[in-house]
Amino acid sequence: MATSGFIEPLRIQGNQKGINDWIERFETTVSLQPGLIAETDASKYETTKKKYLISTLGPESYSLLKATIAPTTMSAASFKTLKDNLKSLAPRPSVISESFKLNTLTQSPDEELAVYMGRVKLTAQNCDYGDAFDRIVRDKFICGLRDERIKVSLINDSEVKTSADALTKAIEKQTSSAVAQNMSAVHYVSNQRGARRESDQYSSRSTSSKSQRRLNAKKCNKCTVFGHVAAECRTVCRHCQKIGHIKKNCFSLNKKQRTPTHHISTEPESDSTQPTSSNEPTVNSSTPYEYLHQINCKSIDSVKPNADIAELHAISVDFTCAESVNISVNSTDLGYSTSSNKPFLKVLINGRYLDMELDSGSSISLISRANFDKLNLTGCHLENCVDKQLVLADNRVVRTSMKRCLVEVKYRDILKELRLYVIDGTFQTLLGSDWVHALFGSDWLKRIVDTPRVNFAGTVEQRRIAFIESLKNRETFKTGIGQVKKFEAKLNLKPEHRPKFCAARKIPYSLKERVGLTLDNMEKDSRLVKIDTSDYASPIVPIVKKDNTIRICGDYKGTLNPEIDSKVYPLPVVEDCFVEMKGGRIFTRLDIKQAYNQIMLRECDQILTTINTHQGLYKWTVLSYGLAPAGGIFQAAMDEVLKGLKGVTCRVDDILIKGNEFDDHVERVLEVIQRLEDEGFRCNWEKSEFCVRVKWRH
Repeated sequence: MATSGFIEPLRIQGNQKGINDWIERFETTVSLQPGLIAETDASKYETTKKKYLISTLGPESYSLLKATIAPTTMSAASFKTLKDNLKSLAPRPSVISESFKLNTLTQSPDEELAVYMGRVKLTAQNCDYGDAFDRIVRDKFICGLRDERIKVSLINDSEVKTSADALTKAIEKQTSSAVAQNMSAVHYVSNQRGARRESDQYSSRSTSSKSQRRLNAKKCNKCTVFGHVAAECRTVCRHCQKIGHIKKNCFSLNKKQRTPTHHISTEPESDSTQPTSSNEPTVNSSTPYEYLHQINCKSIDSVKPNADIAELHAISVDFTCAESVNISVNSTDLGYSTSSNKPFLKVLINGRYLDMELDSGSSISLISRANFDKLNLTGCHLENCVDKQLVLADNRVVRTSMKRCLVEVKYRDILKELRLYVIDGTFQTLLGSDWVHALFGSDWLKRIVDTPRVNFAGTVEQRRIAFIESLKNRETFKTGIGQVKKFEAKLNLKPEHRPKFCAARKIPYSLKERVGLTLDNMEKDSRLVKIDTSDYASPIVPIVKKDNTIRICGDYKGTLNPEIDSKVYPLPVVEDCFVEMKGGRIFTRLDIKQAYNQIMLRECDQILTTINTHQGLYKWTVLSYGLAPAGGIFQAAMDEVLKGLKGVTCRVDDILIKGNEFDDHVERVLEVIQRLEDEGFRCNWEKSEFCVRVKWRH
């Protein structure tokens, strides 16, 4: 039976969804065959249709259908049986999934309306909507339209009853909209020609008429806008949202532009930033920070009632008023300005942190009114100050409003109730001698001079460099591998263990010479001892490190490690280390050199760690890399050495030390190094980092 030109063979693999469509097309095609049109016998008709079906199936489809109807054979099965089994191979879509797919369906870009309607109906067929099918298709078609104008029009059209009505109306709206756009484009081109001819005449007339309208219109004296008078002004500023002026004339905006804001960094600057000196410096109103360092505060008792009053912007003074005094304070609290290297101290005032310039030449501690308002201090009652005036270094009095209040000041563990002066003007915040005496005592200068640790000329960065240089000669940073005598590694074997001996592995030719030199050096410093025979032997794994040196590790995973009866010592996880370092600002990291090799191995256990190399057998005298309990043994030793130290965490061969202040951090680092030296540990200078300051971002 020829099937050429009849219908394409059924392909089930990857086309399950098209099985029902293929069966419908097959029955239609079969009904048109000349041999079946005149057939009147129903049994012969069904038999012929079955033959057509079997001959039309492809090889894969035939085999699958044959397996589906088993144990019935293809020749014994009826056409209805074959058709029903074919339909059973088509997947039955989930009603919920198809409904969800329909609800998320929208018109694609450049998709025709008819095509979009077809997609909606095809998806809705599997949703089992029953009598509500057409209404739901209509609603989904309208809701998924891309053109909002057509969508709104169809929603408001009460004549849209069916999905066919929605499609017809949508096509009409789309067509009319396209025609209207074409007509508008033609009308615009024709109007442009006439507009060009009238442009010159209109421009001259509009200029004169606009000027005439402005002369006749009312002008507001408050906001300078035409059209109303000041009594009727309701103009709102777009900057401060106040009524009565426009943004161009806003006082708060202009004031913010006239008074630049200066940021004071808490990080010390490098030594290249030094204050410039001049014989006759002049106060510059555009740089209030420099102006601030030229002012001193004195008592009114030393000022005559008829003293000359000078305006702030016209004063020329020198720098003899206040020399900076570098006292011993927390390095984290002490900052330096970017222009004059003046010290700043961070104090807590009524629960608010404030950076204050340390000025021992000022007799009072003061703050500008603008900065005081920004602090928003609670419980502060300002009272007028009548017994103080602001006096410059040359005894010239500055005319300005001055008030004072009592505030609660906290620095470290010191808590005092002190007087703070609030002054109108662009003044820097000063921590004067009155607060210095209260916080540090009346003998603060003598204690600084008598303390040999204070470096008056050096910055924190200079002290950091000097501290790092002093560490280079310490015993723990010398060359060579340390030997820890107090701790000894022990390997306990299981009772049923059996010795294992493995042959040496081949070493790549590019590494063979360097591996041999490393073995020779380790034999010289007694980490390895060459032996002739051994019941135990493990191959080696040479590791190329970042500095191109070789680390010899024993591959004990199939030899010694399974036979070791070791107690697991917990290693700290990274999160535990982070919690220990929380709140630190200065950090130091010490890297222990060849960490495991610094701990001696019990003599009776040395033969167990024998390694087999291309140069022969070697036994370890120290803890070897590759042993299963090596990490726990070394961690236990480090925890014992560093026990009791706060702000110190260790994970195997890395020691991390935190600090909040430079001096305290230095003491903590020296304590750790001293303990390492006492036990005989050596650290790697190149991999260690010292006094690294970190800025946290919240």
